[in-house]
Amino acid sequence: MKQILPLVFFLFLVLSGFSQLIVEPAIVDGKVDKGKIDLEFIISNAGSEPDSYFWDLLRTESFPREWEIQVCDCVSCYAFGTETAFCDTPCSVDPGEQFVFKVSIRPNGVLAVGILEFRLYEVCQEDSSIMVNTTLTYNISETSSTISIDKSDSYIYPNPALNYFQLSGDEEVECIEILDMTGSVISLDSHKSGQRHYVTDLDKGIYLVRMMDKNNEVVKVARLITD
Repeated sequence: MKQILPLVFFLFLVLSGFSQLIVEPAIVDGKVDKGKIDLEFIISNAGSEPDSYFWDLLRTESFPREWEIQVCDCVSCYAFGTETAFCDTPCSVDPGEQFVFKVSIRPNGVLAVGILEFRLYEVCQEDSSIMVNTTLTYNISETSSTISIDKSDSYIYPNPALNYFQLSGDEEVECIEILDMTGSVISLDSHKSGQRHYVTDLDKGIYLVRMMDKNNEVVKVARLITD
């Protein structure tokens, strides 16, 4: 069972009735000249029984092939290039314990906006056991970089969307862009609070919705699923 509780600073996902995945913070600032930029998850077991997890990362077409990925989980900090958990070494967490899950990017001088999909499993590599499926957006520029975690369920409803979607917490949003998973903009619309945005022209799939304020600054990025 998975229950999503949208909060301002944290995203709590109840896993298997026992554990919680706590993702913080939403955005991390970093410098490219540090050689790599890090994003950390805190995975804790708030239940009364031990629990185990497996993970993997999927590169979208927008993610530069020159970028290298390094993961640190509860077992080890792996060499750059390991993007899937080993099925014989799950992350096991006892009740009341937690560990830090870190995804680092080494851009190797390539400036871009790259998107990763992050998935967490109960059973290794079995899609039917996926407990978390979200996106990590890395925006690496010459002067500074940011990483954001998609909290789409907090901002878009209904999601999945059949005919249209609306936004919550949209007081600052003046326009939206809809992007496919390659990062290409396929739609641009103005926005007013409470407005419906129709998706009947979109193919069934996963998209990103970029929300911008009156100064054309990005205030939120959320994932949209269309049926």
